[in-house]
Amino acid sequence: MDQQKIGAFLKDLRKEKGLTQEQLAERFHVSDRTVSRWENGNNMPDLSVLVELAEFYEVEIREIIDGERKSGEMNTETNQTVQVVADYAKEEKKHIKRRTKIISVVVTLAAVTALIPAGLFLNVLFGNPVSKYLAMRNAQDYLDWNYRAEQHAGSGYRVSGAEYWIEDQQYIVHAEIEGSRDTALELRFGMHGNFLRDNADRVLEQKGKVLDRMTNEYYSLVLDAFQGTKYENADMLFGQIVPADEGDNTVPGVDPDGIGFDRQIDYAEIGKTAGALSITLTDETKTPENLASNLLEIRAVADGAQLSFAAVNLILAESAGEGAGFRSLAVFNFPYDEIYEDGLLERVTAAAIEE
Repeated sequence: MDQQKIGAFLKDLRKEKGLTQEQLAERFHVSDRTVSRWENGNNMPDLSVLVELAEFYEVEIREIIDGERKSGEMNTETNQTVQVVADYAKEEKKHIKRRTKIISVVVTLAAVTALIPAGLFLNVLFGNPVSKYLAMRNAQDYLDWNYRAEQHAGSGYRVSGAEYWIEDQQYIVHAEIEGSRDTALELRFGMHGNFLRDNADRVLEQKGKVLDRMTNEYYSLVLDAFQGTKYENADMLFGQIVPADEGDNTVPGVDPDGIGFDRQIDYAEIGKTAGALSITLTDETKTPENLASNLLEIRAVADGAQLSFAAVNLILAESAGEGAGFRSLAVFNFPYDEIYEDGLLERVTAAAIEE
């Protein structure tokens, strides 16, 4: 199995659902770091979780394990599916056996020599108060030196807590500026309290948490705007703010450098150049006329909620028959300011893509 390929496929499936890593983590009762490790190919979901993921994403288990959707009719013969799942389970057992062996060796040595106190063994699994204290103390010293007011915009950091990450045998120290949610940092320290790295580049230089907040808030505004309409239960209903480095001619995106930390954001204005709306409707007649009609309805809802977009992705899908999947007609990156009745059908017909 190619874990990197599987991870990339899981990431694509999550994005198709319009979910952030945090939202998926909450849905499956895991941490967002766990979701990140799945999508980076560093870890694999447990077999039971894999089954739930397949059901949630409406794909076959084998498609996840192969890291791609199958073109045409998928071979669903039972013996092949069972074999692939068995291979997956075998890989999981290898990881479990390796971890169990390490713990067994440590336990055996502790029992045989009677020289290793139980507390030291627990330290391997959960860290220890001394190392945690050193990590938090050194973190505060690091913050006081590197993020002084005269040197950096992010000043006044205070350590708010720490947790031990057993897989890396590191302490994650959390640091915050009172009243600021966009500048919270994570610092990594080793078992001896030695500094390893922080995520200041993403948080402070790239304004990563500002972008995360914008995406989450904008997504919530989109859901609220379409609540009570026929689009509320669409197969996909997702609004996002696109960063400038991911933008294009239709959706230029927003440059985070122009947005301050912890500022109230005017989404009606930012949405004009950085907002993207994606909606997928199934069991819809796939005609240009229906596309145009839905686009007008979508604009009416958005305008009524004082919400704007740079572009809209709209997919109409209808069943191609039992076991044959769906046929679709769609417009992608359709400019929002071109959604008006006069000549709309001609514009939609020219832009529509059939699959």
